[in-house]
Amino acid sequence: MGDAARAREAVALARAALPSLAVSDAILEEHVLRWMAGGAPQLELVDLVLARACAAGDPAALAHFDATYRSEMIAALSTLRAPRDFVDEVMQSVREKLFVGPSPKILEYGGRGALRAWLRAVVVRSALNARRRRISEPKPSADDDRLLDVAAASSGDPEIAEIVAKYGDTYKRAVHEALAELTTEDRNILRLSLLEGLSIDGIAQIYGVHRATVARRIARARESVAEGARRRLGERTRLDLSELASVTRACRTELDLSLVRALERP
Repeated sequence: MGDAARAREAVALARAALPSLAVSDAILEEHVLRWMAGGAPQLELVDLVLARACAAGDPAALAHFDATYRSEMIAALSTLRAPRDFVDEVMQSVREKLFVGPSPKILEYGGRGALRAWLRAVVVRSALNARRRRISEPKPSADDDRLLDVAAASSGDPEIAEIVAKYGDTYKRAVHEALAELTTEDRNILRLSLLEGLSIDGIAQIYGVHRATVARRIARARESVAEGARRRLGERTRLDLSELASVTRACRTELDLSLVRALERP
């Protein structure tokens, strides 16, 4: 079956589920064909049709969208343990982004996965951005200056304390730079884990994957940041291998705290 025939079939299936769609077949088929041209081996064609109808402001499509997905989007926000007024604010903002303006965001959905999974990611990202915008004043930086001191003191080793005191700022910069090398999705997963305090199960629910997948990605991201910070620290200091190992051990307590501070940046 050719692409044009598949597009017609997708529109016919969507109309069978939503016979009152008012948007024309030509508009819907053109949208499906545009994403087929990207070469994806398999697309969620009916979801693509629904997304295009919603972008056109079709009342039947929008009503179906609300009935099918609104509760799931709110459930994704509930995993952030946010107050109701914040949830309402985010939902209103997301709806405007999805359906309002000359280029509604829902047109960015390309059918490469289920629409519900794409929407969960959109609503969580919007919530995290909104939460950061609510922070009107920068957090005190005094704790930043003491993070490595605390880690060094807990080690009980004066030599380690001396090394950490000397290279603490360099280490913090190295953490920020190593974090910037992660993919956007891995940074978001770390944000959910470290900033929002979500469990592995909660994050797995948001992304629609198995909890073991989330656990592996968190561990891999943390290891990547730790290794990147260690490598940069070695490049920028004159520590020998034993000293570098010592300061890296002393910084393990500080790593999560440095990550939290780095992730709080927009």
